Amino acid sequence: MTSNNHKCISVLMPIYNSSKYLQRSLDSVTKQTLKNIEVICINDGSTDDSLDIIHKYSKEDSRITIIDKPNSGYGDSMNRGLKIARGEYIAILEPDDWYELNMLDTLYKLAIKNNLDIAKSDFYQYNSRVRQDKQYHLFKPSQCNRILSNNSDSFIYFLQPSIWSAIYKRSFLNKNNISFLDTPGASYQDTSFNFKVFAIAKRIMFIDKPLLHYCIDNNQSSINNIAKKLPYIDKEYDEIDGFIKNTCNIPKDVQKIANSCRFLTYLWAMEQLSNKSLHDYIFHIHTILSKNDINNYNRLSDRQQRDLSNLVKKPHRYYIQKLLRLRAHRLKLSAARQYRSK
Repeated sequence: MTSNNHKCISVLMPIYNSSKYLQRSLDSVTKQTLKNIEVICINDGSTDDSLDIIHKYSKEDSRITIIDKPNSGYGDSMNRGLKIARGEYIAILEPDDWYELNMLDTLYKLAIKNNLDIAKSDFYQYNSRVRQDKQYHLFKPSQCNRILSNNSDSFIYFLQPSIWSAIYKRSFLNKNNISFLDTPGASYQDTSFNFKVFAIAKRIMFIDKPLLHYCIDNNQSSINNIAKKLPYIDKEYDEIDGFIKNTCNIPKDVQKIANSCRFLTYLWAMEQLSNKSLHDYIFHIHTILSKNDINNYNRLSDRQQRDLSNLVKKPHRYYIQKLLRLRAHRLKLSAARQYRSK
């Protein structure tokens, strides 16, 4: 436990053309109050000066390890980092985000004290265009500062999969063969990873203190390239379905929960699409959802259950209703923006 090779936390940093943000991110991790860490920077074939920046930091800080490889995507980068990590716990820091200086120390102490598989904090959303930080409020107060488990706290599956605001026990990940899908680019690979860790974890704890700054306006992010990446949503949920089928000791209703999460992700994706893309996507979703019993879902609201039923039974009618609903919503947003600009 006290050997020179022991590390409390391995921080994995998947990096692709991130020089605009990278120094801020690296400063936040190298200056952590918890010193016994390692930082694994995985350069995913960057064509800007990201690699030069990483090398500069590594010369000044021996805790930094660099993996330099051709571009192969977020999932492969994360898996390569997991393979060489030595820390008791794994943390993830994306290069456009940054830590509060006590983040790792706070989560590590919490994890050790309570023998946790996962320790997770709230976070700030940061909009660089207006230079504004706003706490996200990921949890309710009643959900924090107590031991949670996959067997009794199903709300955990429906939280935003903010995998970078948590630390994960490395032995827990290894024992359960939990890794990332190696699909191209940054294509929602956090979705299946997040679901799998919650489906297995027996000891989870959340704290409502925000300890990470999540940058919401990076044009490289998945949310800003959704139309091109819709197929990867299905790949992530197919991975979840396969994991459930092939893993023992998973809660009884977890497949119904996975079905609900898939549908809720579809609803979210539809909100981002153009009218033409929306039409095609609704009929794609219809084909997939028609294979399931519409009662094989869990924790949907009454409105969401009606949406599901209408989409499966009457996709043409659902498309028209959805289109009208989205147009009204977008007109309302446009009017609000014009009012604020006056």
